This record gives sequence, structure tokens and C-alpha cells, in this order.
Amino acid sequence: MKFRALALATSLLLGAAGVAQAADMMGYPATQPTAGVITSPNTFDWDGFYAGLGFTGALYETGGVSVGSIDGVIGVNATSGPLLFGAEGSVSGWRDSTPTSGWGASAEVRGGYLASDQVLFYLSGGAVWIDTPLTYWTLGGGVEFGFADNMSIDVEYKHWFESTGGTGANAISASLLWHFN
Repeated sequence: MKFRALALATSLLLGAAGVAQAADMMGYPATQPTAGVITSPNTFDWDGFYAGLGFTGALYETGGVSVGSIDGVIGVNATSGPLLFGAEGSVSGWRDSTPTSGWGASAEVRGGYLASDQVLFYLSGGAVWIDTPLTYWTLGGGVEFGFADNMSIDVEYKHWFESTGGTGANAISASLLWHFN
């Protein structure tokens, strides 16, 4: 009795699958998406040029001096599969807690991994020039999130190594970036 019930259930399932397949072969249209429904995942295009505005806060390792700056940022990216390679530069107006103010500039290269279409984890390194005049070598890393078709937000930590062996600093920056691709 159990065998007959199992055989009947199997026959019904196979028959229903055959009817569904035959309907596909007859040219019935596939189900169409409803207007306004996203049918594919959002893919952020990381390749190309970008520019934006940012803020950096830094704390020197000795002396307790802190620095804040507003940064104009430009850069370029290229991807190869999940890997990203890029270069970035910035020009900054800064003010520290002594209070002294001035300008600075930076240049760095970066390499990263695209954890998803919208999330990039990266390492960066380069140099920072300050008009005092000081030069720092930098090494750091960050995460960048693509949140619109052509916009991303970037949060990064960098350690500044003073080139003559003086006081280093720890810096955190955040930038809002517009991508032109």
C-alpha cells in the first residue's frame, strides 16, 4: 500500500513538471518584473576618477597637539576582479590646538579588496607635506562604501611617520566622494 502511494505521488510530481516544461516550450512569456522592483543587485563602478571633500583629525604622539583639516580629494581607481589599485591626492587647510594654521598636501597609493559590489577594504601608503615645513610618510588602511550610483564614503586610519625621526601622529579621516565613470 505504501509503495502504491509513493508511486502515485511521484507520478503526479513528474507529470506536473512535464506540463510546466511543455508550457515553457510553447512560448508563454516569462514572468515580467513589476515596475519599480529592482531585479538585479546594485553594482557600484569603482573604476575611474573621483573627487570629494573630507575631514582629517590627527593627534601627535608627543606634546598632546591635535590637528584638524578640511581636505579636497582627487583620485583614480582600476579594478581587476575583486582587486582594486589606485592613487589619491589631497590639498588641506589645517589648524592645530596651539592654535597654528596652514596648508598641507598628500599623495598615496592604495590597494584593496572588494568584499562586495559596494564595499572596499584597502591599505594605503604615501606622504604628507605640511607647510611648517614637515614631511611625513604614511601607512594606513580603510573601508569605503559605495552608497549611490556615483557616490561613496570613505573612513581611513593612517599613521604618520615624521621623516627626520621626530614626532609621529595618528590620523583618522572621512571623505564623501563623487565618482566620474
